[in-house]
Amino acid sequence: MFIYSSTLELLKQNAKEQIFTASGFNILNFNILLYG
Repeated sequence: MFIYSSTLELLKQNAKEQIFTASGFNILNFNILLYG
């Protein structure tokens, strides 16, 4: 059970980082479109 819960936490952390990275790329692309 401990392994399962820690894996779940890892997945949640990974998802947060992926969302953050994706939004960062979107902001970057938006800036390129605006000022490119």
